[in-house]
Amino acid sequence: MPGPPAAGGPPPGYGPPPSRTGGSTLIPILIVVVALLILLGGGGAVAFFLLRDDPEPAPGPDVGLGNDPLADVREYTDIDRQHYSGTIDYPEVLPPPGGPHNALWLDCGVYTSEVPTEFAVHSLEHGAVWITYEPSVGSAEVEELTSHYTPGDYLIVSPFTEHDNGLAGEPNQPIALTAWGAQLGLDEADAGTIDAFLSEYQEHPSVPEPGGPCSSGVTPDMVPDLDGSSEQAPAPELVGR
Repeated sequence: MPGPPAAGGPPPGYGPPPSRTGGSTLIPILIVVVALLILLGGGGAVAFFLLRDDPEPAPGPDVGLGNDPLADVREYTDIDRQHYSGTIDYPEVLPPPGGPHNALWLDCGVYTSEVPTEFAVHSLEHGAVWITYEPSVGSAEVEELTSHYTPGDYLIVSPFTEHDNGLAGEPNQPIALTAWGAQLGLDEADAGTIDAFLSEYQEHPSVPEPGGPCSSGVTPDMVPDLDGSSEQAPAPELVGR
């Protein structure tokens, strides 16, 4: 009759435990399988996933770069929105990012000559964005600016004689993107920055009259005569300055 198993040995009826080095034969087998798959075609992807070293995924284009196209937007508060029937003198910031305006609004669209500010500001109150450019801006950049307008958009594009950001000692840019309570100056017509501004501010729900129309108002050739009076618009307060 057999005696009890030696201490630490396997119980009766069981063979010795598998060798710990036996799994090392798996790698050569995998290599052979991968080689066969490549020879048969269509195995390249399998070989890649089996043999690659799992590198860290590359960061996206904006990861860690800190690129915010709207980082230089100037925002304003305490903006008057009274209606006046005469000429309005807008101080400090031109084009004005809001303020008192005419009771009629300017139709959104692309204009090749300057538009009356008193009416364009009313369109801003409805959620429009106003893109303006000085005479120094070249035709290719003007074409880029106007290309952002599609009929029905809450967008006005027009020339403007001279911008004024209202910041002493800081140069004015020849292109301005203006919404109610916000403005961004640009040195050139950068499509990505313009798209980002439009996405953020066009028809923004925080405007005083969200949902107000940007059509069926007036165009420059339809603007009624102002009544001869003149109003001084209060300067808007620049946030964070």
